[in-house]
Amino acid sequence: EIDAVADAAPDPHGDCDQDGDIDLADVACLQRCFAQSCAGRPACDRMDRDGDAFVDDFDAAAFVGRLTGPR
Repeated sequence: EIDAVADAAPDPHGDCDQDGDIDLADVACLQRCFAQSCAGRPACDRMDRDGDAFVDDFDAAAFVGRLTGPR
């Protein structure tokens, strides 16, 4: 028996290449964006968890908790 169904959009944080998973390709993106401004860099925007337009240790910690591997 199913009591409810939800159609929620996935949280895009950390999926730099937008392929539906958070894997080593996204780790490489985090490395490129770390300690960098996100201005004009959409891939880095997807790494900026706290929305301060800068990829820092807070964003990296949030990213590590989301690693899923390839699908």
